[in-house]
Amino acid sequence: IRPSEPPRHDNLCRIGGITQELERKLNALGVSRYSEIAQWSPAAVERIDRECAAQRGARREHVA
Repeated sequence: IRPSEPPRHDNLCRIGGITQELERKLNALGVSRYSEIAQWSPAAVERIDRECAAQRGARREHVA
């Protein structure tokens, strides 16, 4: 029996404030893992927020 491969991306909708629409936008920007979001700097949060043009924003406090 071989171990199954880990998923290629995480379900980002499990993070408060991330909707399916925002998850699709993040995926389009190459963001698909919790670990990627956890490592964002404040400047990265602002850049992603602008790029996604999300109503609620991609605020770090939603991730913590």
